[in-house]
Amino acid sequence: MLTKEIRDTEWTLFCQRFMEANQGSLVSVEQTDHLGKTTELVRERPLRVMRLEKDACTDTIIIELGGEEERALQIRVIDPIYVRVKQGNDGRKLLHMEAENGITLLHFHSGKFSL
Repeated sequence: MLTKEIRDTEWTLFCQRFMEANQGSLVSVEQTDHLGKTTELVRERPLRVMRLEKDACTDTIIIELGGEEERALQIRVIDPIYVRVKQGNDGRKLLHMEAENGITLLHFHSGKFSL
C-alpha cells in the first residue's frame, strides 16, 4: 500500500485540493475511538466540503457530506496529529487522520486525486 504523509504546514492547502478533486465524489467515513471501538458514520455520501479551521487553541478538519437536497452531515477531526493518504494495489484510496478525538478514515474512490 502506498502511503503519503501530509505535513501539518500543508493541511490547509491539502484540504482545499482534496475538496476540489473530490467534491461530489462518494465517500464513506468511519471513526475509531480511544477504546478501539469503530463506528461507521456514513456510507457512500457525496463530499460537499473539506476544510481546516484554526483558532487559538484548536485545529479542526471539517468534512461535510450529503446531497444538495438534504441536510449536510458534518464530521469534525479535532486537533489532528497525522494526516495520511493511502492507496491500495486495487486502486482504492483512504484518507487516514489520527487526532485527539480518535482515528477517522475517509474511504474514497476518485481517480482525480493521486499520491
